[in-house]
Amino acid sequence: MVSDTEFVVQYSELLEEILGFGITQKLPFKGKFFYKSCYQLGPDNVEYGKVHYGGQRETMLVELNGTGCMAALPGWENRLHEFLSKCVRPKITRVDVAHDFLNGEYTPDQAMLDHDNGHYDVHNMRPKKANVEARHGEMKTAAEKNLLYRQARKLKIYPCLRERQTVRRC
Repeated sequence: MVSDTEFVVQYSELLEEILGFGITQKLPFKGKFFYKSCYQLGPDNVEYGKVHYGGQRETMLVELNGTGCMAALPGWENRLHEFLSKCVRPKITRVDVAHDFLNGEYTPDQAMLDHDNGHYDVHNMRPKKANVEARHGEMKTAAEKNLLYRQARKLKIYPCLRERQTVRRC
């Protein structure tokens, strides 16, 4: 029988092969979602993600953040796919994808038009434009629009259902 510590060490070595980095330390708190323990991925001074272990039907939860995705060795996605295809019951429960349009490649006006044309619809349901419509509708001058483009992180469209969420940030 393998102890929990030995299992985490072996899993860290596997993550090292897939991502180029592994588990570096046990964190001083329990994991999320009723897991018994939590570990840090990546070096001590930068968080690449977390690994939660124990207490959930003997499963592990691996959270890889954007910094971890950028730090992973090229081709990690293929290595992860190859690994998961050999697992008994692998499950990816959530994927968040983000892209910043810092040079105006996608503007708030385009996002509003895409929404109005149904590009955010899910199962024939058009999501609400929470907060966006009010802010967008208040803009009257080109100067106000330019200010909005510079403060781009504040304008979001949240077309989402509980099961599936899409966020457009312009």
